[in-house]
Amino acid sequence: MSGNTVASKHYQGPIDRVFVSMHEVHPVDFFIDEYLRTRRFPLNDDNRRMVGEKLELFLGRVPYLWGDLAAFLDCDWHATTGR
Repeated sequence: MSGNTVASKHYQGPIDRVFVSMHEVHPVDFFIDEYLRTRRFPLNDDNRRMVGEKLELFLGRVPYLWGDLAAFLDCDWHATTGR
């Protein structure tokens, strides 16, 4: 589970950064907060932990693209929340 060497409160999986483009990169915690904010979910530790756990199941390959991760999470959230 811990391929990520960067200390993160909510995510400890293999993804260490998220690429918006080859020149714009963000830490996973920033991605998690932005994902929750843009989907209008409350920014709290429970939601951050839930997104982090879902990201650990992502089977994509490096580079981890923002859009790919968001689409992966959207499919899962819609399936579980009915949104």
